[in-house]
Amino acid sequence: MISRRMAQVVLFMAAIAHGIMLANLARHFTWSGGELVPIRTGSRPPAHWNRGHRSSGPLSRPGTHRFEQKLRELKAHEIRTRQLISVPPRQTDNFGLDLWVRDANRTDPGGDFFQIIYAGTALRKGLNIYENDSSEADTRRATILKRTVPFHPPNRYPPGFIYTAGWALSFLSPWNAYLFWTVLHEFALFGCIWITWRMSRYTPQVFILSAVMWLAFTPWYLELYMGQTTFLIMTGTFVLGAWWAGEGSRSRAGLWWMLTLLVKPLTLLYASLLVRLKQWRVLAWGLGIPVLSVAIYFSVYPADAPVFFGWASGREMVSSLGNLCFQNLVFHFCFSDRVALGIALAALVTGLYFTFLHKPFNPIRVLCIWVTVYFLGYTHVWEHHQVLLLSALVLAFTATKKSRFLLPWLLAAVPSPFYFFEGHWNWIREIVYLGSGTLPVLIFLFLLMVTRFKSRRETGTVP
Repeated sequence: MISRRMAQVVLFMAAIAHGIMLANLARHFTWSGGELVPIRTGSRPPAHWNRGHRSSGPLSRPGTHRFEQKLRELKAHEIRTRQLISVPPRQTDNFGLDLWVRDANRTDPGGDFFQIIYAGTALRKGLNIYENDSSEADTRRATILKRTVPFHPPNRYPPGFIYTAGWALSFLSPWNAYLFWTVLHEFALFGCIWITWRMSRYTPQVFILSAVMWLAFTPWYLELYMGQTTFLIMTGTFVLGAWWAGEGSRSRAGLWWMLTLLVKPLTLLYASLLVRLKQWRVLAWGLGIPVLSVAIYFSVYPADAPVFFGWASGREMVSSLGNLCFQNLVFHFCFSDRVALGIALAALVTGLYFTFLHKPFNPIRVLCIWVTVYFLGYTHVWEHHQVLLLSALVLAFTATKKSRFLLPWLLAAVPSPFYFFEGHWNWIREIVYLGSGTLPVLIFLFLLMVTRFKSRRETGTVP
C-alpha cells in the first residue's frame, strides 16, 4: 500500500481528472434563456480518421487471412439485412475526451438518454412507449413527436421505469432533462464515495485509493455523455455489497436492488446469491414489484412483449465494435452463435458454482463474480456498462485491501486504442480493441478466484 501522503497526491490528481470530464462535457453546450442548448465549436476529427487518408500506424495492414475475409463478409451482410437508423444532423462536435471513446463519436450527448424522454412523452400523449403503434393515426402522431425529441434509439427499458422516471422527466424540456440526469449521475457517484468512506474509515489509504477509482474512471465520461442508466445499476450493486460488508441496512439494499430491476433486468443474476443467503423477504418484494409491473403492462399490450423481451434476452449476436462483451471477441474467431451461447452457459455455471458449492463462501466475492458473469456471458455489453464493473472493483478492493485489484481497474480506466484505429479498421485492430475491453474483466475474475476473502463468520456480517 502506498504512503498516505502519496495517496493524497493521487486523489488530488483524480479530482482534477474528474473535473476535466465534466468540463469537456460542458463545452458541448451553452445556457440561453433558462435552457441548455447544444452548440457547435468548429472542432474537426483527427486527420487520420478520414477514410481517404492513407492508413498508417500500428497494425494498419489488414492481411488476407480467412478471419479478415470472414469479417468483411459479415459486415457486408449486416449492412444489407439490418435496417439503418436515420441519424439527424449533429448539433455538437467531438473533441478532447470524446475522441477516445467510440460511442461519443456516433451521436450528440444524450444519444441513449432521449429514448427515456420520448417514451415518457409518448406515455403522456397516449402513444406506444416501444414505438409499436398499430394505427395509422398513432403512427403519424408518433412521427410528429419524434421531431420534438433529439435523436434516440427505440426505447428498450422496462415499462415500470418509463411509467416512473420516463413520465417524470418528460415534463422537462429534453436538454434540461439531460442536465438534470447528469447531475443525478454525480449525486449517485458521490453517494458511493460516501458509502466507501464509511466502509473504510479506519484505513484512510484504502478510502483514498477507492475514491481515486471512483473519480478517475474514464468510462464514467461516456456514461455521462450518453446519458445512460448504468449508474443506477452501479449504485445498487455497490449498496448491496456494502450491506454485506456491514454498512447499511437490509431495507436500503433491498430497495436499491428492486430499483435496478425496474431499470434493467440484468441484476436478476443476483437472485441466486440472495437465495444462498436465504433473504426471502428481499427476494419477495425486490422481485415482486418489477415483475408485477411487467406482467400488468404486457397483459394490456401483448404485442409489445416480443419487442421488449427480444432485446432483453440478447438473442442476436451484435458484432459492432461498441459491443465489448467477451462473446463478441470470441465471435471474431469462430463467427458462430452456438459458441457464443456456450460461453454464456459456461459463465452462468461458474457463477452458480461459486454461489452454492465453493468454500469458503463470501457474499461480496460472489456478487463481484456475478458482475463478471454479465460481462462474459451476455451478448450486448457496451463500453458505458464498465461503470458497473467499477462498483465490483471497488467492493473487492475495500473488502480485501489487496492492491492487486487496482490492476484491472487501471486497464479499464486507460482509454482504448480507438483513437489510433478509427477510420481504418481491420480484423486484427478489432481484436485488439475488443480485447482491451475484455482483458480487465478476465483478470478481475481470475483475481476473485485466487484471492482469499474473509468468510461471513470472520467478518461478522451474517445478515
